[in-house]
Amino acid sequence: MNISTTVSSKQIMDLLLNIAVARPVFIWGPPGIGKSSLVQQFADQVGLPCVSLLGSQLAPEDLIGVPQIIDGKSRFCPPSIIARDEPYCLFLDELNACTHEVQKAFYSLILEKRVGEYRLPEGSIVIGAGNRAQDSAIVKPMSSALINRMFHVQLRVSHREWLAWAYENEIHPLVIQYIETRPDHLWVQPPKHEVPFSTPRSWHMLSDALKEYGDGLQPEILDILATGCLSPHHAGQFKAFYKQTNNKYKLNASWKVNSIGLMNQRIGMCCTLWHSPSVHILLKSCRNPSPILLSITSDLPTVPRL
Repeated sequence: MNISTTVSSKQIMDLLLNIAVARPVFIWGPPGIGKSSLVQQFADQVGLPCVSLLGSQLAPEDLIGVPQIIDGKSRFCPPSIIARDEPYCLFLDELNACTHEVQKAFYSLILEKRVGEYRLPEGSIVIGAGNRAQDSAIVKPMSSALINRMFHVQLRVSHREWLAWAYENEIHPLVIQYIETRPDHLWVQPPKHEVPFSTPRSWHMLSDALKEYGDGLQPEILDILATGCLSPHHAGQFKAFYKQTNNKYKLNASWKVNSIGLMNQRIGMCCTLWHSPSVHILLKSCRNPSPILLSITSDLPTVPRL
């Protein structure tokens, strides 16, 4: 599905707070941009437990349950993951990856919040999410009847919102610095062939790997980590950025060490001169001491006698 108007993660939270409480909402978007985490965050915000069902792993009986004979009559008993006593947020992830038979089983659950004779507790919320056909993901056409039962939004990636999230969640500093420099590398359209590609999720994966390895990461290991998570071009750019940043840090550290060494030499020379009577005699005899001499002796009063 292509929706002309897209929303950011911040906007979608506001939409869920106002719409999902009344009508089921379906979130469209490419893989790895945070659809599932947004639903979990929303459920936490409204104080409801979040129960996730993966459409790609469901069969019709997983929803409607199995029949039992009760008082001489057959009755379908829905699974305990759905049949709950307290209100909750039901998250139907990868809903458009399920078969058409499973889609039909969702009709009453989505529209009426009902499965057979069981109804979701008052205050329960139903949210769905899935990838688009152009995302090279496993998706199936969604029936018009199912589409018409939900409110649809398309999520877009915002590098500003992701960076704010990254700072709050302690993403590796080099990953943050790189995305600040190249925000256009945060996400790319999924490729048509099998190759890693850059998404907010893959940058998070790279951050976790960099943290585990810590300082002193070898170039060949960095190459493995970057190419295993990111688009090939972005991986190469990040490796160059990592090398350049490391060299800058090493240069700064070397400069600090040299500065400390020069300072220690100056203090030592000042201590030696402080105990040299000839320096004081020379200063007293010079009406106009040279700038070099004044520079050498400028620190003398601040150095205590040993």
